[in-house]
Amino acid sequence: MLDFIQFIQYKLKLSEVDSKNQLSLKEIARLPIKERHKLLTASITKTAEDFLNDPELIEFSI
Repeated sequence: MLDFIQFIQYKLKLSEVDSKNQLSLKEIARLPIKERHKLLTASITKTAEDFLNDPELIEFSI
């Protein structure tokens, strides 16, 4: 599970956020739901593609 969380954190690199100012997973969890969804929406499509195409993630999801 920790690997999955770290994977999601890695995928949350947003172009408008400098890596020095990137939010931690705990900070994201504390955001209001609307704000959290705005941040996560950017990575959902890419994450879904990864689960369809990355052999290690395919094995994880099976």
